[in-house]
Amino acid sequence: MSKTVLIKNKSMTQFLAWLNKNGAVFPNIYFQTYKNHERGVHAKVSIPEHQTVIKIPRSTLIYSGMGEKSPWGKKVSQNPIGISGLKLVYICLYIIQDMEDKNKFGPYYKILPKIFDNFPIFWSPDEKKYLENSYLLKEIDIRKNILVKDYHKLCEILNDFSSICSLQKFLQIRTLVGSRNFGLWIDGKKQATMVPLGDMLNHSATPDVKWFFEEKKNAFVMNSINSIKSHNAISDSYGTKCNRSYILFYGFALHDNNKCRNTIFIQLNQPVSSLNIQGLRDQLISNEFSRNISSDFSSLNFRQMMTFLRITNANEHELVAFIQNRQLSQNIYSKRNEAAALSYLAFKINKLLNTYSMSFSQNKKNLKKFPTHSNESFATILVMGEKKIMKELLKFIKLALGVLLLNNRVSTRQLKNNVKGYILTLQTVG
Repeated sequence: MSKTVLIKNKSMTQFLAWLNKNGAVFPNIYFQTYKNHERGVHAKVSIPEHQTVIKIPRSTLIYSGMGEKSPWGKKVSQNPIGISGLKLVYICLYIIQDMEDKNKFGPYYKILPKIFDNFPIFWSPDEKKYLENSYLLKEIDIRKNILVKDYHKLCEILNDFSSICSLQKFLQIRTLVGSRNFGLWIDGKKQATMVPLGDMLNHSATPDVKWFFEEKKNAFVMNSINSIKSHNAISDSYGTKCNRSYILFYGFALHDNNKCRNTIFIQLNQPVSSLNIQGLRDQLISNEFSRNISSDFSSLNFRQMMTFLRITNANEHELVAFIQNRQLSQNIYSKRNEAAALSYLAFKINKLLNTYSMSFSQNKKNLKKFPTHSNESFATILVMGEKKIMKELLKFIKLALGVLLLNNRVSTRQLKNNVKGYILTLQTVG
């Protein structure tokens, strides 16, 4: 484990004093910084399950309703069209106004991150190159363009906005709010909410706490799900997401694909064909299919992709049958059709894999030399996960085609659960 030290600085002391003054309760925790400059929350003593670990009163929360009722928020609410993530923007507007005026939440602002280089919209070109051809590159551009458009829209609505808040400042605050807010039911509405102290817990796929806004206490509470040993880190969950989303919205990637599912973004189009074939296909599917595909080949996304492939690779006779009974294309229809669908998928996967600029072995070498928790290491972890999925797909297709075309027999003991049923069904196709 990385070396840890207790957090002892003026800003943190003032922040904790501010929380205590406002009625926050957190008697059994302390804070540490790690070697990688990250912070964490730890248990002072053993905490039993179903105990309140943190209580943060409403008076120290910043939620979207507050921003909507602010001077800027009222103007934006009259013309919200064209602004994405409106609830999060309302929080940003509140924070920016508060910083310029009363600074009610000043002690909280001082302990928030000041460096945002770990978020991909702030990555340098040298760091982005380690993403190779991951779809994350496009997602980074899409996200940054959306936020830039939001900023310019706000400048149009609010005459004094640009003089108070630069584009860079808005991108930073919007990123901060996007990565740290909680979705809470307050005043009968789902509100995006900034929770001082509550947002300091690090992520785990098996969190130690659950949280909610408790109306009777008029406060945000975090309760322990299970017992937490003394001095252990206390974790929360940022939700079940793929690594692209973890990097894009939180600035980190996870190694363990058993707890974090990597995905590849696949886009498929109908191949060029005769007008008659095209006309029949158009009755069944759109021209384009795009999904996130994981290594779970029994997932809904994967099954929907196979349906699309069966239709795009169907002959006229098969298409007529699919039109008469649309459920037929959702399952294996014939050897010829399934082999065509799988072969076309293999072609597309190989084509996508060849667009990555580095070999898997080079990725492994790079990962060893990159500092832990660096942007380069997270980018490399991501692309290695994507390449693993593509290689697993190709291995799966090779196995399936062997059964279909060569009548290979496969022992069920050699199969993973996510392909077992499919391969067994293939063996029965006449």
